[in-house]
Amino acid sequence: MLHSAFWLTWILSFTIIQGIGGNAHGYFVWLMYYIITLPVFVVHTYLVAYWLLPETFFKGRIWQAFAGVFVCLVIFSVIELVVSNELVFRFFDKSRMFEPGYLNVANIIISGIGNHYIILVFLAIKVGQSWYQSQN
Repeated sequence: MLHSAFWLTWILSFTIIQGIGGNAHGYFVWLMYYIITLPVFVVHTYLVAYWLLPETFFKGRIWQAFAGVFVCLVIFSVIELVVSNELVFRFFDKSRMFEPGYLNVANIIISGIGNHYIILVFLAIKVGQSWYQSQN
């Protein structure tokens, strides 16, 4: 239930943030973006939070953790860029489509940093929840 609330809040809040200053169609496009790319973000977040970190970072294998996070950053950034361009912007707002050659190092890193933001928020909530439970 909490996971569903988290992802629903994420979709709605970022749709509103991205749509600020735009028209109703802009909000619709961003809503479609966040709904369609949701599986990419969910898999990426859960892979890092529930598998990669417990299997590497929490076992003292710090460099493996950093390498794994970087590999995930690259892989899921490419997936997110392709999905957003080919499945969202192409069908809902061609003016937002990326220029040819958009899968370059700079765009992948920028997208990856943005994608890791959601992981950090997710982990912060998990840590806060664990701390709260241990205090009670």
